[in-house]
Amino acid sequence: MTTRRNRKPRTRKSAASNKKTNQVRLITGKCRSSYMKVLRLEPDDNGNKKCGTTILIPKKDRKTIKAIKQAIRTVATNKFGSDIDIFKSKKMRQPLHDGDELSADPETNYGKEVEGYYVMTSTAYRIPQVVNRHNERIMDPDELEEICVSGYHFYFSITIKTYEVDTAQGKSKGVRCLLNNLMYLGEGERLDGGKSAEEEFESFAEEDDDFDDDDID
Repeated sequence: MTTRRNRKPRTRKSAASNKKTNQVRLITGKCRSSYMKVLRLEPDDNGNKKCGTTILIPKKDRKTIKAIKQAIRTVATNKFGSDIDIFKSKKMRQPLHDGDELSADPETNYGKEVEGYYVMTSTAYRIPQVVNRHNERIMDPDELEEICVSGYHFYFSITIKTYEVDTAQGKSKGVRCLLNNLMYLGEGERLDGGKSAEEEFESFAEEDDDFDDDDID
């Protein structure tokens, strides 16, 4: 039997960027999804249509974590200068956070499901494409609804990119994660609270086809 190893993260600079790139594109190792909404674009408070998911990266996947941290640090340094530590700055945001710390913080919306993971929010301004493990595009809407579920496992193609925008509170800047595409790897424990009909009614199943209306009160 052939053992399938976890994919190493792949990184490459955007073809349009120069040596001092402000964005890095990479593919993660096997990760879980959370707050997954990738099948349709919805407007945010500013009217921007977008979708996305939170990516849960196992802490044991050191190669993916190292690649993401390096990408965040590289683009931040190239854009904002080497005197700023993006991971310590209180004025700038970055997308990667320790799940154990988030779980312990009562002011966050995260619970025990993120313990043992790094947590990274990703955003897409177009609907991401999804392929299966054989790299075949999944087009069927019903199949996509079945597999694009919080808690399931994917490889995520992402772009780590700097941003700088003017807001009513002043200039907002930092590093964000853009979601490009996904490869579906398999089911996991659902994080959206959903259950299949079989799971819901498992204890009610009848062993035979005999059904008497008198059994209904």
